[in-house]
Amino acid sequence: MRMGFFCCPGFSSAGFFLKGCGIWSWFVVVALGITFANIQDYYLMIAWAPVAIWMAWAVTKNAISYRWPAIILSVLGASGLLITLLLTVGHGGAASDSSSSPSLIGDTLLNVFQVLPPTAWRGILPLLALASGSALVAGFLVFHFDRQRRTDLCLAAFGLFMAAIFAIGTRAMQIIEDQFSSARVAQLIDARAHPESVVIAQGDPNEKTTIFFYLSRPIFWMDGHPNIEFATRSLGIGRDHYLTRDQVAKAWGTNEQVFLIIEASALAEWNAYLGLPSERSTPIGVCGSRVILVNR
Repeated sequence: MRMGFFCCPGFSSAGFFLKGCGIWSWFVVVALGITFANIQDYYLMIAWAPVAIWMAWAVTKNAISYRWPAIILSVLGASGLLITLLLTVGHGGAASDSSSSPSLIGDTLLNVFQVLPPTAWRGILPLLALASGSALVAGFLVFHFDRQRRTDLCLAAFGLFMAAIFAIGTRAMQIIEDQFSSARVAQLIDARAHPESVVIAQGDPNEKTTIFFYLSRPIFWMDGHPNIEFATRSLGIGRDHYLTRDQVAKAWGTNEQVFLIIEASALAEWNAYLGLPSERSTPIGVCGSRVILVNR
């Protein structure tokens, strides 16, 4: 038995339009939802349901047209090139100062771009230009092949474009891995740490979740918000792992080895707060926008 709105016989033009609008609305609502989410990987999979139905609908209705996908792809490519040009021209502005912005948007996707250090931006901008240029070229090719009714060449162009995007994305992940992974942080600490060392990180555990995987020792938090965690807020579990700045400074002055993981933008502030002499103000390591200090 044939089931589903995209398989029903006698499907009218009005019904086709209304169903199409319904899928568009579903897709847009999901897309907007994950755009303003901070943890993208948790929510991204729900976006594929409308895409899958959309593809099945087009295939079963023999309504495949590459004209609008080609136009959209070309517009995205041109827009990406324009954005890359603006970021490159203003490299001393938003891009280079992103890691030290005083007003980070912590609960949206924009935070990802704001926290990238200047070194990462210098590697990302050429890749953004390459990806945008690939989209623009692929859009023009698909539009041209669609006018010639060469569906096979349209699919080939899309396939080559996706292969290029995957390769570019792989390189981009290598550039920014230190920003979103704590593997290097753990390596630097483990290479110097004593058995009873104390590790203190700036921020909240939900911002640096990978550090628990790579670093096999207790971690304390400063400038954190213990009430955002249910166990800490309601049961008091782990509240003693949230330290004030005075407690951090007191621990720093003891004979116990203390590692301090902070944002690079806060380095001068913490040097002054801890009273570090000039010879001790150099971090033992830099990982993305984070730096690591140790008292001994």
